[in-house]
Amino acid sequence: MQQAIDLLIDNAMTQAGADATFYHNAEASFDPTTGQATSSETSETVTAILSNYQDSQIDGQAIRANDLRAIINASQFTSGDPVTDDELEDKNGNRYKVISVKKKVIEHGAVSFELQLRQ
Repeated sequence: MQQAIDLLIDNAMTQAGADATFYHNAEASFDPTTGQATSSETSETVTAILSNYQDSQIDGQAIRANDLRAIINASQFTSGDPVTDDELEDKNGNRYKVISVKKKVIEHGAVSFELQLRQ
């Protein structure tokens, strides 16, 4: 049953969404020998539904006029769940920073993430 629900959600995402590249940014580590901080980034292709926020949701602080909302099925993340400061690049090459992450669980346990994005 769960596989059927996941398949339905994946099909809906494919029809309504667009391919994007999601970047997981690992925390920087400090090497005392070299005095350098190093960080790493992994990427994966996901299908995301991008939309603008409604005018009534924009307060100029928590949600700004140019912020976007992205809906991504959790099953697409193979390198870990999204977190604040990860990034998403849309099909046009625009890169956005993840400002907030909300995990959404719907009937029968299907999970998606709602991400607030800012350029």
